[in-house]
Amino acid sequence: MGKLGFSFQMQLTFSEPVARHAFQLRCLPESNARQRVLASALHVLPDCPAILMRDFFGLKQSGTILQSHAGFSVQAEGVVDVLPDGQEDAPAPWQLGPYRRATPLTSPGPALTALGEALPDSDPASAVMALLSERFTYLPGSTHAATTAEEAAVLMQGVCQDEAHIMLALLRMKGIPCRYVMGYMLGEGSTHAW
Repeated sequence: MGKLGFSFQMQLTFSEPVARHAFQLRCLPESNARQRVLASALHVLPDCPAILMRDFFGLKQSGTILQSHAGFSVQAEGVVDVLPDGQEDAPAPWQLGPYRRATPLTSPGPALTALGEALPDSDPASAVMALLSERFTYLPGSTHAATTAEEAAVLMQGVCQDEAHIMLALLRMKGIPCRYVMGYMLGEGSTHAW
């Protein structure tokens, strides 16, 4: 595939100035068996001392802005070389632990337990997708950011975040490691969860 350039920009504006703003960013790719990072840079404003480190989930930049500020911006850019036929090593079992455990938002209750028990043992991922496609209604405003998977499963309605939480809960109940991802929809400027 060759070399690919990447660029990410984010601008936050606060309703009033804030101080002691702590942040963690995961905007930079890493070199692995499928790609080699040729160049990358991450710029944060207001400028502050930051630490770039690797944790369980990969590279992250952390920092705290102590002075009062009304906005926060991030710009990441660089170039990666996509390697043909690159195969990543399978994750070690200990690396999958966080993707198998229920969280406060995905802990199953009676509604999720009943849905999970009705899923087949063969190909439960396809069964979960079919279940949500048939029974879940996309209805903005019917849930909020802290709605749990159990609450959304009772309603069988909500937004993409609720559908993702239900899917996570059901797949983890079947022993399938999975994770929540949120990002920007290309060209729309709005976020989406899956």
